[in-house]
Amino acid sequence: MLQSRLGDQYSVIYPATQGKRMTQMLGNYQIGLNFLSGMALFVGAFIIYNAFSMTVVERTREFGMLRTVGMTRTQIIIQVLSEAALLGVIGSAFG
Repeated sequence: MLQSRLGDQYSVIYPATQGKRMTQMLGNYQIGLNFLSGMALFVGAFIIYNAFSMTVVERTREFGMLRTVGMTRTQIIIQVLSEAALLGVIGSAFG
């Protein structure tokens, strides 16, 4: 009845309908944010992997000397992974 009185220039919407539309729009917004969060996580992981792979390549001579002195491969791997974990924890604390 209100719509007929106002004419075609205005639109009468029930509050429940407006709430459904708002919920749907927020759901789509949340999907977009989840996608961007996943992309940021992937890029961050790639950057971290790249940095540590470059560190390992640059320190190949050092690892060779440690092997010559008597360190095992397992000890070297543990050293590199513990360094990565320590930097990850420090970075997470500051981030």
